[in-house]
Amino acid sequence: MNIFISYRRDDSIISAKLVHNELVARFGAEQVFMDIEGIGYGDDFVQTIDSHLESADVVLVVIGPSWVEMIEARLHGDDWVRHEVARALQLYADSGGGSNGRPRILPLLVDKCKEPSVTLPPDMVSLQRLNMFKFDERALKASVNTLVEAINRKTFEEKTIELEEEKKWSRTAWIAGPLIGILVFFAGLAGLFEKFGIDTMIGTATMAVANIGHTDEPAPWSGQVVLVAIDEQSLKSLGRAKFDSTWRMEHARFIQKAASAGARTVAFDVTFSSAGEDAAGDAALEQALRDTREKMPVVFGVDEMNGNEPVIHAKFAELARWGIACAGTKRNFAYAMPLAVQRDVQRDVIPPVPKTKPLEERVIVHPSLALAAFSGGGSVEPLDQVAQTLQVFLPRVKRSQFVNFFSDESVDQSQGGCGAVAEGDRIAMQLFDPSAIPGLRSAPQRLAYESVLAGDAQTLQALKDKIVLVGTQFAKTDKFSLGAGGDRWGVELFAQQIDALVRETAIQPLGAVAQLALMVMLGLTGAVVAFHLRKWQALRRNAVLLGIAILFAVLVVIWYRSEQQLIGLHYGVGALILGAWIVGILNRRKTT
Repeated sequence: MNIFISYRRDDSIISAKLVHNELVARFGAEQVFMDIEGIGYGDDFVQTIDSHLESADVVLVVIGPSWVEMIEARLHGDDWVRHEVARALQLYADSGGGSNGRPRILPLLVDKCKEPSVTLPPDMVSLQRLNMFKFDERALKASVNTLVEAINRKTFEEKTIELEEEKKWSRTAWIAGPLIGILVFFAGLAGLFEKFGIDTMIGTATMAVANIGHTDEPAPWSGQVVLVAIDEQSLKSLGRAKFDSTWRMEHARFIQKAASAGARTVAFDVTFSSAGEDAAGDAALEQALRDTREKMPVVFGVDEMNGNEPVIHAKFAELARWGIACAGTKRNFAYAMPLAVQRDVQRDVIPPVPKTKPLEERVIVHPSLALAAFSGGGSVEPLDQVAQTLQVFLPRVKRSQFVNFFSDESVDQSQGGCGAVAEGDRIAMQLFDPSAIPGLRSAPQRLAYESVLAGDAQTLQALKDKIVLVGTQFAKTDKFSLGAGGDRWGVELFAQQIDALVRETAIQPLGAVAQLALMVMLGLTGAVVAFHLRKWQALRRNAVLLGIAILFAVLVVIWYRSEQQLIGLHYGVGALILGAWIVGILNRRKTT
């Protein structure tokens, strides 16, 4: 309610100031304009007055004993009071007049003044047709109350009822908003939208936007992981036609060289599921594993399981550690890699393990190749699905470490490309940003397999205290398209995952408590905006909501860049819009 007070300083300044103060106490200083209070030094007072008249809902014309005489005395000169009244009357007429005309004009007789008996100038004459209110300063409280009723067009009883209704609906907004936020949170917790891939799509879109302008930044790398590649140059250098199981003699030499160089762990993105074509090679590899067992763990990749046991040739099974070497999956902009596979042992045990038993007695957890390489083949505890962590034992330092994962997914059918994962298994997945994967094309991050076998001093020095991952990089084989990350060999993805484990970094969703608080806040924001701006045009109100949604999206991107946490943007915007929509419906029902 914007109120404009028109008065003459030489006629009724004291009464006008009194009325001003009383109205400010009831409506607030921002809602009541009086030139002595509202025009600052250096302001264009004509422009200021006209602006406030145009935005006014009510214009109070304060008429004192000398008001009419001064009108007559200034008929042929500047008279700003006349300008104010005439302008207000014109605005009222232009808006259609009647009960819906704006601004409403209330003549206020003060200091025992009587209604003007003389005819006013033509541009003011319609003022005399308006019912004038006699303001009695001696009965100040009653006069002010009556004036407020006239301004509001409601009695105090009606206004009190309206205020009570306002409080009631305000409480409704404050309750409905958080409830909407809670419902949206549980929808996300239940994976309602992930069934359609929306969660991943929005999350990876956040990552893509966050990387705009940052693609030239060097990708992080710990320096503790070395990729050793077997490629076409390796075939040429070693005089081989192809890579197959006959390479086990070379692998034995490689393990011996790496152990002598002081490597922390050697992991092979290569399977050793059966006997090789060269018995001497198998014997040499077995001996190398036996000789280095106390110095350095060796980890083999596994892509088949026999029940809960890995399919590894019997000669190597007791000597080497192992991890499931299943490739990840493209997730729009991002890429997901398995971290561990949790299997319910009751499927393979007769009689089944009772569900009353502790979780660690009912499930078995198999590490991925990356997790096994990082830990050196340590044991893994069951997944903590609430905290989204798992605990892995590190034999080298004789302690456990918690590792974060992004999501855990139940496998509803056997994996065609990797028999080590079966229907009913639960996979802990890590999400990776393709633009954050280093090139891994040259030393010291990438070394040549043949250089290690040749005993090159600089190459061997680069293996000291490192996790060494051995894998193939042949053209057009075992390659994955990562979009922003280009085409990458599978071994590079494993190397990136191992390095992320070393650096203890992982992309994670916002924690459950923080996500719930955020959804409640956004649902409440939408509800409060819809409630307090209910008198605005829908376009303006929606523009405010859109601005809040855009600001939220910007903050989500900034947060991901700084904290590597993905916030459910669509859930937040959904809570904001639903909160506003529900309260909007309630507001419409209230007014009908």
